[in-house]
Amino acid sequence: MMDITLISPSVTVYNGRNEPLTLFQWKDYHHEARHRTMTLTADEFIRRFLLHVLPVGFKRIRSYGWLANRHRAESLATCRRLLGVEPPVAASPIIAEDYRYRYQQLTGRSLRDCPACGKGTWSAASKARCLATRLAPSRGRLPAHVR
Repeated sequence: MMDITLISPSVTVYNGRNEPLTLFQWKDYHHEARHRTMTLTADEFIRRFLLHVLPVGFKRIRSYGWLANRHRAESLATCRRLLGVEPPVAASPIIAEDYRYRYQQLTGRSLRDCPACGKGTWSAASKARCLATRLAPSRGRLPAHVR
């Protein structure tokens, strides 16, 4: 005698001889969308099923139907036409300001200037050169504002 449990129209669980088995139907799109039946152990069915469950915090982003990526532009245009809605005006792209330029506007000081002497454009080589010239008279000691 077998115990049969119907979970959904496409999934049936029954007790086999040694372990519970899951019998489910699926659509085989590689062979003219025929309905096929597969029998798996309960453990294997659960493992395969859980491959489709997203972890907490993840969001499924795939769209189906009229929002599918391949035909989205045409479908949205048809929806707007049927609803009598004008298409949105394309916004001009916003060019992000460089943070150094914004810093200079706010503080009046440039991040491009050498931090040691305040003159010239900062780079590692220019800073080393600037420090070397400033250290020479003080016999190897760093100035207070550079330490």
